[in-house]
Amino acid sequence: MATQTNTTRRALVSSLAALPVAAAAPVLAGEHPDAELLRLGDALKRAVAMVDAFPSEEAHGTFYATIRAIRDRGESLDNNLDELQAGCAQVDRENELRQAAHHIQDAIHKIAPRTVDGLKVHAEALAWAFSDAWDEPLDAVDWPDGCVRRFVEAARALPGPSV
Repeated sequence: MATQTNTTRRALVSSLAALPVAAAAPVLAGEHPDAELLRLGDALKRAVAMVDAFPSEEAHGTFYATIRAIRDRGESLDNNLDELQAGCAQVDRENELRQAAHHIQDAIHKIAPRTVDGLKVHAEALAWAFSDAWDEPLDAVDWPDGCVRRFVEAARALPGPSV
């Protein structure tokens, strides 16, 4: 009977000792616990790069130049919808790019991070959503933007690869 109790204890201790290894098994097998967040983080990075590369000022300038040209001719905007629509095409494209990035950002925030890497993905999504928080010195931004900025910068400073 005492042998059985010792065996049971030994088995229990062995099982408990193996738990961290079993929990880390997906990482060891190449599957990161935040694999989906990391994938979405990469997708957001690509989407934001497309938004940043888009000639926004040029697109908006073209659209407003179209409106001015119609008005300079003394014509109604309502009577020149085809011309306006052509001017809107670039602005619409920018909006589509931004909307795609926002969908990815929303997907990121619906997944709880499990690791520092996942937390960094969340921080980068927040940084994009609150990008205006970096337009001024930290002491000049309003309180909520300052809080987000401090959090993002603290997350970026955590050990591990940047995402």
